[in-house]
Amino acid sequence: MPHLLALTAALLHLHDASGFHAAPLRGGALPSKMVRATTSKMAADEKYDVVVIGSGPVGSTFARCLSASGEAFGDLNGGKKVLMVDAGKKMSEKTGEHIKNSLLYQSDHAEGKRLFSQLIAGTIEKISKPWTGSSIDNINPTANQPGCNQEPKKKYKKWNMNLQNPDQEQYYNLPEAAVSYKVGGMGAHWTCSCPRPHPELEMNALFPSDGLYTMAEDLLNVNQNTYDDEIRNVLVGDRLKETIDKELDPKYPSQYLPLAVKRVNEQYVDWTGPSVILGDKLAEAAKDDPNFTLKQETICKKLHFSEDGKTVEYAELFNPKTGETTKVYADTFVACCGQVHTAQLLAASGFENDANGRYLCTQPMYFTRLAFGNDLIKRIKAKTGKRFNDVINAWQEKNPHDPIPIPRNGKGSGEVQCWIPVQKDRPWHCQIHNDNFYYGTNTSPIDDRLVVGLRWFAVPKMSEENRVTFTAPDNADGYFDMMGMPQPTFHYVEEHADVDTIDAMAKDLTKVASFIGTPIPEAATFVQYLPGGNALHLHGCNRIGTSVTDSVADSNCKAWGVNNLYLGGNGVIPKGIGCNPTLTSVALALRASMDILGVDTSDTFHTPVE
Repeated sequence: MPHLLALTAALLHLHDASGFHAAPLRGGALPSKMVRATTSKMAADEKYDVVVIGSGPVGSTFARCLSASGEAFGDLNGGKKVLMVDAGKKMSEKTGEHIKNSLLYQSDHAEGKRLFSQLIAGTIEKISKPWTGSSIDNINPTANQPGCNQEPKKKYKKWNMNLQNPDQEQYYNLPEAAVSYKVGGMGAHWTCSCPRPHPELEMNALFPSDGLYTMAEDLLNVNQNTYDDEIRNVLVGDRLKETIDKELDPKYPSQYLPLAVKRVNEQYVDWTGPSVILGDKLAEAAKDDPNFTLKQETICKKLHFSEDGKTVEYAELFNPKTGETTKVYADTFVACCGQVHTAQLLAASGFENDANGRYLCTQPMYFTRLAFGNDLIKRIKAKTGKRFNDVINAWQEKNPHDPIPIPRNGKGSGEVQCWIPVQKDRPWHCQIHNDNFYYGTNTSPIDDRLVVGLRWFAVPKMSEENRVTFTAPDNADGYFDMMGMPQPTFHYVEEHADVDTIDAMAKDLTKVASFIGTPIPEAATFVQYLPGGNALHLHGCNRIGTSVTDSVADSNCKAWGVNNLYLGGNGVIPKGIGCNPTLTSVALALRASMDILGVDTSDTFHTPVE
């Protein structure tokens, strides 16, 4: 299990790195408060055609399309020398492989899901944790407690004790918003859910065209048929068609969830990670590849602009392990290091745009976990059995003491993967599956074959006031995030107009749940409203637009006023969406890549429905 060893090493490194001070870097570089003290030194300058900051699905899309070593994708083969930078470490032999492709995590028992859930929790870091103090009341008074018995409390109010954020007001926080510090980013463990947004309710004229979405689906291996021969998926899919479909627009019925996945055999699948997007040539690229270089565990501290601010001249990269700072020059720079951290990098670089960090969206989310009802299980042989009779009989003959007529492994054993799309009178996206989340894992004694999760995501409304801000790069109070970058602070309030939608969504989830099964008592409540940011689908805070006054980049993702800086990731999505955002972000990255290569993008825009 090399990825587990790499994870352990990465976590030990992060733990070991926290709490140490570094001397300020040369050349006006940002101080790095959260990395081990190292003698600062300048490495030799480097030059590339393109620097891509971030290695997730979007960064990998840019690299694939622009690198001369990348496998051609359509007309996109840029012939360029590309550097990809990430603050995290590789966790697999291939660059950015999906961790769930491990045999361990596709185990046919609940234990595999539980272990994967723990791995996810161990590889993400909450973005902003409010200051809760630094003392406890019932400890021996001789203990040193800064801000308590030795010194005035206010002296320590502005120090981020235990990486707490002194500026974060709890009411305005997105407490579950998180970042993933590993090569591949969230793309190394995402659910691979890739639905298209509703063409009227979720999209505007800046969204990708159907053709561009099709390109993105091809790149990600998106399909709806990998699980269409699985007993539980057919069972739940049929029940939805008999029940909720009566209330749905016939153009948007319940259906199997579009997934970025490819079946290997009757038991195993290959989930799409950044390695698939990169293609084998880049994902397996040797260190001496002349046209593609990956710098891992390297922090992009700042983009340095020309005197007139119209050109990025070089990126300032810092390697905490070596203590080296490198100036990397390039013709084109792409910032796609996560929606919040892209805004953070722009702020740290002195990029002046009032929209940066604003229009932040998070999807209000309800969740519940069910056990299948008896009536569903009885239907397996009565109705579904005509299709699966041979599979079920073979399983029961081999396992005569198993009371559940669903194979635990092999043919017919796959998960539920169902979807109810956004509708005009139901502005929420619905997923019915039992995927491996760091929340909602089945810890009950109920057989995992009988358990399914329901996740409902509301379409959020964009507001200029919902935003993320950052401490100054040289702030005198001396607090930064884990990577020594300016600390993000959220200022987020649900729009009052959303309250009725959120309430209706909760009632709808309860109704649909009643068609499928019964709540598992260990859940805190039958229907849980999850804390802000839990979906990990933040978007909008670097959004594209038609005016510099309310957007950060133009329709081709080029930053306003800068001729060689492009943005990517969920942050560029220009309107609130309720569905999973990765497909849209990858499609927008394809458009941006076309623009970088001088390819006409005029036919890559969505035509709004009249």
